[in-house]
Amino acid sequence: MADSKTITNTITLNTVQTQAVLSAINGALEDYYNEIRHTDAEANSEAYCSMMDTFEQLAGVKALIEAQAAQH
Repeated sequence: MADSKTITNTITLNTVQTQAVLSAINGALEDYYNEIRHTDAEANSEAYCSMMDTFEQLAGVKALIEAQAAQH
């Protein structure tokens, strides 16, 4: 089994930067949501799964940024 390494990168954003990043993520989430709604999960299962994975990753990043912003 290959070794698994976790890489952690930290960035510091001011309030304006945080809002800009969250706005961009919200736009991407909306785009993915609309594409997912129009994708036949049965016929395009690989594409559907890929879009769902990306959607979930973006939602996770958004939640992390919002949690971090709430602490400040």
